[in-house]
Amino acid sequence: MPLSPGECEAMVTRAFQDDKLSVLRAAIERHEGRAAAPEGCGRPLRISCRDCRKDGVEGCARAFTEAEPMGVVLCTNRLESCHEVREVLRHELTHAYDYCVAGLDLFKCTALAYSEVRAARDAECSSYKDFPSFLGWIERNCARRTAVSATRNLFPQEGRDCVAQVFVDAHADQSPFISSSSSSSSSSSTSGSSTQVSPPPPAPRIPLQLGKSQKESASP
Repeated sequence: MPLSPGECEAMVTRAFQDDKLSVLRAAIERHEGRAAAPEGCGRPLRISCRDCRKDGVEGCARAFTEAEPMGVVLCTNRLESCHEVREVLRHELTHAYDYCVAGLDLFKCTALAYSEVRAARDAECSSYKDFPSFLGWIERNCARRTAVSATRNLFPQEGRDCVAQVFVDAHADQSPFISSSSSSSSSSSTSGSSTQVSPPPPAPRIPLQLGKSQKESASP
């Protein structure tokens, strides 16, 4: 049964006992990493719970990220448990971190694909991390498939290729939990040549309503 706004807000509070969520939120609010904060970043993160519409950016979304100020909206009519609340928060806070701190322009295909791989790995596909290491391909396949589906929402033609270009580096990037230099070093030593996504100029100061968390219904 869908959550009420009050139930959702209580679950958000409980979800931030998760160490990863706490680290992500702190990094976004301190705005570590970039000299100039994009609009809406570097201040307390706004998180709200409400029923979402069936059209536009809210259509089919379980949660989405928006800017000015930076915040996350959880769609209570599409969430049913604390596990789902924690999952969508991990997904959306990864996008917020990549936008505010890493400086990724999420309106560009490869940058969005990079962030979607990281978000899928730590949210929708995180349960596969408990599998034995020799079954790691299952988690990587989940992250790749989920990122392709999400990226194609905005870039239907090139989304799959964008994910393919950045997948190795994005999947290895554990920031802010491990320094990006360590992740890059590890990635380059194991993957050979792969596409790097460099921080672009400051992101456009328009509402950021990408990176919707939604349940995957089928492989693209």
